[in-house]
Amino acid sequence: MKACRVDTRLMSAVLRAVQLGAGISIDGGFQQNCCVAQFPDSASGRGIRVPCMQELTALGLAGLCGVDIESAEEAGEAFVPAGEVSDDDHQHFARALDCASGWQDSWL
Repeated sequence: MKACRVDTRLMSAVLRAVQLGAGISIDGGFQQNCCVAQFPDSASGRGIRVPCMQELTALGLAGLCGVDIESAEEAGEAFVPAGEVSDDDHQHFARALDCASGWQDSWL
């Protein structure tokens, strides 16, 4: 849960600090569940692209090594924002993460 909370805050900071394109790519285990893939899409207001290749890190490394990865980058599934996630929703999610990560401290 702590990693998830850090990722949420990191994503918010990145979105404030730099201009990003219209979409975000996700990979690995995060892409395995379409409901999970839909959340960052709606929370960020940006489209999500789920490539057919699960490991974007390996794909990026192959590109750095000179392998033509264009076709692998273009294939996959796209999600479009399915409604807006409000500021209240973000605050509720942050509180839930704090509760979920804090239970362990209360058991020690």
